[in-house]
Amino acid sequence: MEVINRRGGLPRFRKAIENGRLRLGFIGGSITEFAEYRGWTESFVGGLMQLIPDVAISVRNAGVGGTGSSYGAFRVQRDIISKNCDLVFVEFAVNDRGMEKEYRMRCREGLIRKLIKADCDVVIVYTYCKEMYEPMMKGEVPDTIAEYEELAKHYGLSSVWMGKYAFDEYRAGLMRFEEWLPDGLHPQERGSYSYGQSVLKFIEPEIKSDAPRAPFSGPLKEDNWENCEMIPFDLIKWQKPWRLRDNSRFHIRNEYLDTSAAGASLKFDFEGTGISLVLMKGVMAACFKYRIDGGEWIDEPGGSAVEMWQGNNDWFKFMTLCEGLENTKHTFEIEVGANPKGSRCCIEMIGVLK
Repeated sequence: MEVINRRGGLPRFRKAIENGRLRLGFIGGSITEFAEYRGWTESFVGGLMQLIPDVAISVRNAGVGGTGSSYGAFRVQRDIISKNCDLVFVEFAVNDRGMEKEYRMRCREGLIRKLIKADCDVVIVYTYCKEMYEPMMKGEVPDTIAEYEELAKHYGLSSVWMGKYAFDEYRAGLMRFEEWLPDGLHPQERGSYSYGQSVLKFIEPEIKSDAPRAPFSGPLKEDNWENCEMIPFDLIKWQKPWRLRDNSRFHIRNEYLDTSAAGASLKFDFEGTGISLVLMKGVMAACFKYRIDGGEWIDEPGGSAVEMWQGNNDWFKFMTLCEGLENTKHTFEIEVGANPKGSRCCIEMIGVLK
């Protein structure tokens, strides 16, 4: 597998350039998340501005640290498609590593299909983490990247292996590892420049290319997540001790349901085959239990264990609580508990699989 894997064309990207206004979208984890102008997206956009100086460029960075394709499939409509992005870069291979293969393939395919159906040009990009070192030293493709490539080939999407571009520079002595990834994962200025350069090498020929977009293929997995959707909080009948908050420190979405009362419960109906939640989790966060259709209570995935590395800060934690239900009306209930550190429960998203 090469750094640049060119497949279908980017007709909407080229049309936007002709019209003088280009809307770029980026969706991924912390490596893509806006990081005080140090990330690879800044390096790439800066270089692209030199290539198309007469085009007004808008940037929508929808990177969210610690999240993968699962959350991406739910929020892509809100965070990318609704912003009318012409060209979208998807970066989730690193954060998807901990997911079971079949599960992450359903998430990824749903995300991709939503973007293509919205007429976005799509490019998949792959970064690097330390678990990739041994296979890459052997000339192998890490599993999480190889599986994303299955989807890229099926849908005729180009991909850029940014991590390999930087890895090759490191192996050639052109960049020290500590320049590339000071913490072993997140590139700063030098590493971000390398990542951005690899994408610029891909994009420059596309500016004048007349290659058509690949035909929209049928799904590889019929149970992919293209029909998953968020439940608007307005449809959830919350009451004391819950409240709906809107705090500006959450840069992608400000609204979330919140309570600090141990024993607080929430109950609502949904129609679909499964349900997922995104909570703000840290050492001060509450634990919870839940049940479907009045069944047995189930402890949250991972139980009451907390991720001590998170400190007192909140992090987005995505969890799918059930799948494979009959596609009909169901009832969901959640009850908040407390851990030795705190009882705060912040629900950022309620999502339904269909």
